[in-house]
Amino acid sequence: MKNMQKHLHAKCLNGTRTRALTADGFIVPCCWVDSYKCRNHSVYKHFFDEKLHIDNYENVEEIEDSQIWNVVEDMINEAHEDLDLCHKMCSKPEKDTPWRDKISVVEVQ
Repeated sequence: MKNMQKHLHAKCLNGTRTRALTADGFIVPCCWVDSYKCRNHSVYKHFFDEKLHIDNYENVEEIEDSQIWNVVEDMINEAHEDLDLCHKMCSKPEKDTPWRDKISVVEVQ
């Protein structure tokens, strides 16, 4: 496995992002993984394997204990270069997404 020197601040592992449930019944590390591009990506596409569909499990923990989840978690810890989405979204140690600070509350009168 190739590594990047850049460290990942994986929000899915540090508790600042939660798992996402896709509309078609798959658990993914975060909502950013639920995209057409990720469904065709060399690594992320494995989260959408029919064997990992929620109908095949009693709870989310069983899915997260699967081999693909363990492999991807190891890849995240190693900052593997194939995890391009992770590098894009989780390369900075921010607590939340970069655009979160730009959202403001509009007061209704």
